[in-house]
Amino acid sequence: PPPPSSPPFSPPLCSLPRGLEPPSACVVHLDIDNFYCAVEAADEPRLRGVPLAVTQGNAGGFVALSAEAKAAGLRKGDGVGEGGRRNIPALVAMASIGIAEARRRAPELVVRPMRVERYRQVASSVLALLRRWGRVEKTSYDDFYVDVTAAAAAAAAAAVGVGGAGVRVWRSDGPPLASGGGQELAPDLSAACSVAQEMRAAVLAELQLPSSAGVARNKLAARLLSAAAKPAGELKGGRPTSRADHRAP
Repeated sequence: PPPPSSPPFSPPLCSLPRGLEPPSACVVHLDIDNFYCAVEAADEPRLRGVPLAVTQGNAGGFVALSAEAKAAGLRKGDGVGEGGRRNIPALVAMASIGIAEARRRAPELVVRPMRVERYRQVASSVLALLRRWGRVEKTSYDDFYVDVTAAAAAAAAAAVGVGGAGVRVWRSDGPPLASGGGQELAPDLSAACSVAQEMRAAVLAELQLPSSAGVARNKLAARLLSAAAKPAGELKGGRPTSRADHRAP
């Protein structure tokens, strides 16, 4: 199969008009989409586009699923042996299915065991790549916070990547998603979103890993926005004015 093409970038999201945000930090939270499955597909390209499940080595069932496997109705916790499905309360509650039923629902299902050392190697590669743009905090295999304050400020001062074309504006006191609000973005936050686009493009081109990103004034908001942007999207936020502003749509 051909290498994955760069997914379309979702329009960023901003929660405050320009002028209400004081000069502050610009943080990108980058999250690799379906990390275990993405690594398996990067190493074995024929797995792209097919239902894929990654299992624990102790017959603990599926711990990661590709989009195709999820579309077939498979869930984390499926694929466990009969004893576990009968006796583990969480699996009983979710009506976990075994591997045979999983293959019935997804006839092309490919199952791969976890490769912890390989995932560590890939996570280290992502970390090294992201350091091109600023200081990086790695919180798990697939979660990275990048402080792009300096890069965004320099780009904004040079009017590079500023303009916010196609930006969606998110406000707690108005429509949750209003397009065409790029003129309301603070220049450094707009530049930070361009930096996030560069990061995602580099991670995809160099490591064949799709990702989602949130851009905000703080780590919490950036993380919430990256989760809302999945899969393969990007959302932007400013400094929240209320609790409601913390929630991405």
